[in-house]
Amino acid sequence: MLSTALSNEILLPNAHKSGRGSIIEVHLTKVALGRFDGAIHEADGVATLLEKAGAVGAQAFSLAYVGAQSGCLGLAIEWPSAKAQPSRLPPGRATPLGLR
Repeated sequence: MLSTALSNEILLPNAHKSGRGSIIEVHLTKVALGRFDGAIHEADGVATLLEKAGAVGAQAFSLAYVGAQSGCLGLAIEWPSAKAQPSRLPPGRATPLGLR
């Protein structure tokens, strides 16, 4: 079976920390029609929040020719270690407004 997929990198509005980590985390979201610019700004805010927790190398991308995931917006971030991920923080450290 032959499969084709296309990914295009999207520049985020603000500058983010560059670097490499040993763990890559990817988030995908299906963008509503006409809301792509808003989704990019939201992804930029998420990247900023995750950088406060230690993430580096945030990259946004769009997907095409991948069936049901066509038109999705992705955000890939890198973590220096598993301990650096926010999901590993003690309860109460993460809030809707960011990290305390």
